Amino acid sequence: MEIPHKKRKCSYGKQWENVYPWVKAFSIAHGGEYDLEQHASCETHKKTPCSERDLVRTRPCSVLSSLTQRTNTTATPAPVIFSDSEIAKKTSCGCTKAAAIVTDVLTPASVQTCLSKLHKPVAQDDNNGHTPFFSVASDASNHGTTKVFPLSVRYWTPELGLKNRGIDFYEDSDESSASIHLQITSKLAENDLKLDKISAYTDDNANLNYNKNNSVFQKLKADNSAIIKANCTAHTVHNCAKHAGDRRETDIESAVSKIFSHFAASAKRTAELRSVFAFVEDEYQAVLGHEPTRWLSPRLAVKRLDDNWTAINSYFLSLGVNHCPKSLWKLLRNDQDGDGQPLVLHVYMSFLNNGLKIFHGVVLQLEKEDMTVCELDDIMYTLKTELQHHQMDSFFGMETRTILQQFPDHRAAAIKSDSLHLYEAALSYLQKWYDFSDNYQKIVASLTEEQLHILSALLWTKVFLFWRSTQFCFKVQRHQI
Repeated sequence: MEIPHKKRKCSYGKQWENVYPWVKAFSIAHGGEYDLEQHASCETHKKTPCSERDLVRTRPCSVLSSLTQRTNTTATPAPVIFSDSEIAKKTSCGCTKAAAIVTDVLTPASVQTCLSKLHKPVAQDDNNGHTPFFSVASDASNHGTTKVFPLSVRYWTPELGLKNRGIDFYEDSDESSASIHLQITSKLAENDLKLDKISAYTDDNANLNYNKNNSVFQKLKADNSAIIKANCTAHTVHNCAKHAGDRRETDIESAVSKIFSHFAASAKRTAELRSVFAFVEDEYQAVLGHEPTRWLSPRLAVKRLDDNWTAINSYFLSLGVNHCPKSLWKLLRNDQDGDGQPLVLHVYMSFLNNGLKIFHGVVLQLEKEDMTVCELDDIMYTLKTELQHHQMDSFFGMETRTILQQFPDHRAAAIKSDSLHLYEAALSYLQKWYDFSDNYQKIVASLTEEQLHILSALLWTKVFLFWRSTQFCFKVQRHQI
């Protein structure tokens, strides 16, 4: 049988790199060294200095152009990032390329860096190879018809301090406690992370996650009895404010949502509102809505309406009974002649603007990236104390008191009594759902950041087992979705 000849007899010559230093990888399928000579003599090559070619070759812009060769893109971050590169100015990177870079390059690198820290012994002189403890966080999120779950960890090391990192992001249509527990344990096992290194588990406050009998937390606690419950305190504070607001005679939440929806999908109505702002000589500000899962939105939405009450009230009164939404007209009709008659809606709006400020500030503190368990008890105790002081002082705020003076005495007294129930309801809810007793949060509350650093060094190097026996979880994972 005749052996067929090779289609190509030429091969890559390593010595070519000495003659053509700009060559790193080259296809010789067509003409071998002849192709190098042709390229070296072309005008494009001559116009590009060697220093520029070497510079570009070592920069990420070469990665941007090689990830997806056939993508039509419009965004061009490379020319901005590498403004001194003539070649980078011609490199584009749109949504598809950017997504490929994130999913195929940056994400694996980030996960690998995180895992390397979790697998590395904390103390260099630790002969037993004790690795950092970490807390685990997960939560379900709907993305269209798909239910996705991020899995993140929070850990602390003497060199890096506190770090929050995501290690996985998976899809699962089953949102049962058994399925979530199985996914968490299997994902940790895939990344060679041991269950006995988990210090805490955090998620939202749903019964699925923290029920006493059949929850994700209880299943994880069966695997590791030392795991601490780190449910989302920011969620508790948000629900506290919502529960207290629901005790009012007037449903402010529904009014805020109705006003927002009236303008949200109509450019014509928004233009008309702008003209009303101009008429009352106020600067236009868009109406804000309240999202149930955005815990900072209630106060911002109420504040925006309270700050622009004159223009917004004038707009809806100008619509008249036939065109104004009925639910809003019932609240505004007492001033239908536009004479500036006091409205109960305005009183409650002004009162909640002051009342919700307390909860808004607490949620901001709890959502800080560097928030630790050592600060938690002090923040919650301060919230409780402020609510008690506001209740004892019958605090309304100057603007609210000014509006109340316009009502008859008996009506003003009824509104005051109804409004003060906010503080009573908030305190009752807070004491029910947050443990103010001598728990582990109170024990570690006296530790400062400097004391933690010193104590942690001692725990890691001298008395490591004391960590496990006393359960000093220095940095407990909190919820941020």
